[in-house]
Amino acid sequence: MKTVRVILLALLPWLEIRPRAAETVLPLRTNDVIAFIGGANMVALAQSGQLETLLTLAHPHHKLRFRSLAWEGDTVFAQPREVNYPDLVTQLKQVGATVAFVQFGEMESLAGEAGRTAFIQAYDDLLWRFSKTVSRCVLLVPPRLERPASPAQTKPAERSKPALGFAESMRWLAKKHGAVAVDLAGTIGSTALTARDRSEGHRTGQDLATSAVQLVSQLGVSAVSPAISESSELLQTVVEKNRLWFNYARPSNWAFLAGDRTEQAFSRDYHDRNIRAFAQEMQQFLPLIAAAEKRIDELAAKATAEKESTR
Repeated sequence: MKTVRVILLALLPWLEIRPRAAETVLPLRTNDVIAFIGGANMVALAQSGQLETLLTLAHPHHKLRFRSLAWEGDTVFAQPREVNYPDLVTQLKQVGATVAFVQFGEMESLAGEAGRTAFIQAYDDLLWRFSKTVSRCVLLVPPRLERPASPAQTKPAERSKPALGFAESMRWLAKKHGAVAVDLAGTIGSTALTARDRSEGHRTGQDLATSAVQLVSQLGVSAVSPAISESSELLQTVVEKNRLWFNYARPSNWAFLAGDRTEQAFSRDYHDRNIRAFAQEMQQFLPLIAAAEKRIDELAAKATAEKESTR
C-alpha cells in the first residue's frame, strides 16, 4: 500500500493544477450503485480501488457502492460465462446498479478499420440493453495502443490509426445514448509498463492511478487534497472490500454453486442433501462486504472532517 500512496501523492501536483470544471459532468447521488464493466483493464482498475477511493472522497456522505462486473476477455461482441452464470444485464439488476462505467474498444480496434462497423453495432446494442437498467453511463475511451516491444512488430502509427477511428465512434455512441465520454488517451506512461505489458495492452501500477485521476478530473470531480490522499487506510479497506466482492461474485467453483454440478455431494450438506450448504456458506460474504463498506463511509467522512477543520 505504501507504493500506491506514493503514486497518488506523486499525482497530486498534476491534479491540483488542472482547471476545475464549472459543474460536475456526472452528478452522483446518494446511495448510487456504480457498476464497472469491461475487460482485463477494467478488472484491474476496479480491483486497484484507486478510482473508487477518489470518487468516495469526493462524495463522502453519499454512501456510494461499487460493484465490478468486469471480466477478463470481455468485448462488446461476447461476454462468455459458465453455465447458468447471469448475463451483464441481469447482474446490473441484481446489484441494483444506477450508474455504469463501461470500457471497451481497445482490443476490438485490433481488427482494424474493417471491423469498426461491426463494433459500433455491437456496442450500440449493448448500451441499449444497459439503458433498461441504469440511468447514467460513462464510456471510457481507452488509451491508444502502446509502442510495440520490438521493431519486428507492427509500426506504432499503423496500430494507432484504427484505434483513433474507434475512439471517434465511442464518442459518437456516448452522444447517441446520452452518456458521458471520458477520453483516457495519453494517460499511459511508456516507462510504467514492461515489454510484455505493452504488447498485451495491460495496465498496472501508476498507469491505473493516472487513469483514475484523469477520469475523475474529466467528470468534474473536485481535486483531492494531500491530507486526504495520505490516508492509506481508506484505500486498503476499499481493496479488501473488492477482494471480498470478487470472491463472492466470481467463485472458482461456480459449477457446484449454481452451474451444472449442483447435485454433487460437495454442493450439499453432508447430513441432509436437501440443504444447499455451499450456497448458504457463500451468503456469509455479504455481511463482510457490508461491514467493509460501512468502514469506508466512516473513513471518508473522517477524512472530510479533518480537511475542513484545517481550513
